Amino acid sequence: MLDKTEKTFTDFIHDIRSDATKGNYARTLDQFISWTQTLEKKNQFKSYTALSKTTKVKIQPLLESYIQFLSDEKYPNSVPKYLDGPKAFLSHHDIDYNNKRLRKKYPKKKKPAGNEAYSIEQIQKLVDNAGSKRNKSLILCVASSGVRVGGIAGLRLRNIVDVEDCKLIVVYENEEEEYVTFITPEARKAFEEYIEERKSHGEKITGESYAFIHEKVAHSNFKNYDKYKPITEELIRQLMLPIIKNAKIDRKRVSGTKRYRIAEVHGLRKFFATAVNRAKIEVGHMEIPAISHNDIEKILGHKNGLKGLYYDPQNLDLFKEYKKAIHELTISAVKRTLAENLRLEEEKSELQNNSKKLDECFKQIDDLKKKLNKFQTF
Repeated sequence: MLDKTEKTFTDFIHDIRSDATKGNYARTLDQFISWTQTLEKKNQFKSYTALSKTTKVKIQPLLESYIQFLSDEKYPNSVPKYLDGPKAFLSHHDIDYNNKRLRKKYPKKKKPAGNEAYSIEQIQKLVDNAGSKRNKSLILCVASSGVRVGGIAGLRLRNIVDVEDCKLIVVYENEEEEYVTFITPEARKAFEEYIEERKSHGEKITGESYAFIHEKVAHSNFKNYDKYKPITEELIRQLMLPIIKNAKIDRKRVSGTKRYRIAEVHGLRKFFATAVNRAKIEVGHMEIPAISHNDIEKILGHKNGLKGLYYDPQNLDLFKEYKKAIHELTISAVKRTLAENLRLEEEKSELQNNSKKLDECFKQIDDLKKKLNKFQTF
């Protein structure tokens, strides 16, 4: 067991702002050190301090061997992520390595699997088989916000604020990738019920509390919120598997691989992207996209090239666009009907306001014509 109090580790972690990044780096660093302990004794690292004192001559071949090991064990596209922690730790301690050479060792990427989305009916089955308020809230949160699994891990309550009957979420706070997204009234209700359950168990909830916590840790001690560990990316993926199994969802295995066409968690983000693109409004006798491509890219946290760089809508403007897709993002059939009725009422109200404005414009034109006629009589 590695000692997390070692100064070489605590100094390294302290310099990382994002909780999600901290978790990822710590996990992949530990995995690398554990792997070295399966090697001959001269190549083993028993502590963070030992690794911090290594040299380029020693570490370079080990990193290359690790890449080979990962290439045999892991999906090719995910191999570079397992080097995130070790590389960051070595850089922090000024240990040089040939990164260009490492990149050449990475396995050739495959066409990504898991590019299909869950259907609304499938997500309803996931919700029905969630097994806990946390899991139900988690599913609805991802499906209605499109947030990546890495954005959920480490998310704190201060990052989630009310906006009308929805909630705004600040993802990757203080990171270069920071962006905002939203959750529906349906997801907000489920999340608030989950938080109330935690309060009823004695947890002290503050802005620093994690949005989603590891339930086994939580139920072992309810005295101090600092002891509530955040849910991790790995745990989110693990907890989804029995839910998918109980819901009897066929995610369709990709031929010749261990992967599925619908990724266990990312399929929810795919649903979100599909739903917001599906939202339409009627203009005359035509249906056009309700939300612009640029706004969809912003809500998904995509950079979108130069357009994304120079296009920077205010949060409330973005929320106004998001609301146009709430009926598409609502999972419960009953609540979806209510959301659709609300949307139609808002559209009707907007049309009535526009009609009044148009009538006022016509009246102003008539007044101007009358004044012009009077002027011409002189």
